[in-house]
Amino acid sequence: MMKKVKTDIALVGPLSGPRSDYGRMLAQVADKLKHSEGIECELFDDEAQPDAIAACTSQIISCGARIVVGHLNSFCATLAAPVYLEKGIPLLLPAATKAELTHFKNVFRICPDEGKMLDMMVAVLEKTPRLAVFCDGSRYGAHLLHLLRLRLGRSFSCVDKSRLVADTQVDTVLALGVHRNLAELILHLDLNNRSTNVICCDDAAVDEFEHMVAQTRQRVSVIYPVGGFEESVERALRLADQCMIEAPHEPMSYLQRHQGFCDREYTMSEFTLRHLDLPNAVVNEFY
Repeated sequence: MMKKVKTDIALVGPLSGPRSDYGRMLAQVADKLKHSEGIECELFDDEAQPDAIAACTSQIISCGARIVVGHLNSFCATLAAPVYLEKGIPLLLPAATKAELTHFKNVFRICPDEGKMLDMMVAVLEKTPRLAVFCDGSRYGAHLLHLLRLRLGRSFSCVDKSRLVADTQVDTVLALGVHRNLAELILHLDLNNRSTNVICCDDAAVDEFEHMVAQTRQRVSVIYPVGGFEESVERALRLADQCMIEAPHEPMSYLQRHQGFCDREYTMSEFTLRHLDLPNAVVNEFY
């Protein structure tokens, strides 16, 4: 059923579907800021599915939103950004890392972009001679793999689950893809009595992933935005609220003048490598 509410700030992400753990995080942040700081926004569900974007953006526009925070999935954000641009609505990205998104003049990124994540991956590859790359075959995993090959200037083969179990020379795995698939990889290694270091891309920076691998014997690390995506959502909502207070009729101009951005990228955003505190993990030599 279409929402009939009116709102200045729309907060949008996967409230339903297989990516809904991210949606729960959005709802928790929105509720926290509403009660602690009086920030009002309305939640919208894009299911993290490109097919849902047309209906979702239409709903947001019809509710009178003046600024949008979200579309956590980069592919969804790519479809949504030009729709908002045509209406003069700025889009604040707290989680979508795809570099080209800021080519849209209405997009302002709060989180670090994928270029900074690639910097970290390359550093890992250079320091870890017995490292293998695993790609889960998802659209996101394939995208990161393509970017990594471009950055390195060469092609290389990925390993599958069976190869990782059999090849004991590999002591570290760089895992690319969506968090549930990466958790399944880790549990598969456990099932086959294999222990190694697993470094996961940023999609694993969500509570559901940590819960799924809580009993693993693998040493698991995640390329994590400093402060977490929750902090990026909080920062985006505070900025949107400030925008509505100080320049409710010119939110785009306000954001363009904001000193926190350079070329519409938030200047203080970075990734770090977070080692998960897992009680059963075997302590391996780490790069």
